[in-house]
Amino acid sequence: ALTGVDLERVVYGKPELATYKYADEVMTSWMEQIHGEEKLPENIYMVGDNPASDIIGGNMYGWNTCLVRTGVFQGGDNDENNPASFGVFVNVLEAVKTAMRKELGQDFKFEWSSDKVNPVFSGSQDHSAIE
Repeated sequence: ALTGVDLERVVYGKPELATYKYADEVMTSWMEQIHGEEKLPENIYMVGDNPASDIIGGNMYGWNTCLVRTGVFQGGDNDENNPASFGVFVNVLEAVKTAMRKELGQDFKFEWSSDKVNPVFSGSQDHSAIE
């Protein structure tokens, strides 16, 4: 080492445990600010496009994981090595809509104004983003 001292190295990011603990702290704070109670919902959903970081980390932390085909992952079925526990979706919007239906019941109708959703086309994949 340049300093003559061995330095301790700390790695942050997904799938490191510290990242998910921090997310828990932030969500708990939001729940307190918004709902007046420091209690997280029973089900937390992790949406990501990378099985080796997003999905494995969410699975290790006990969250429901949603794998989307909008970036790193472009496969058809669930990832073989790090499968998403809640499923594979064409985009984030579909993952969120499916999770909302699970949490709020099948009668939940997701409505949005067409001027708030932008379709994005990348190759043969159809993606959308909410502004």
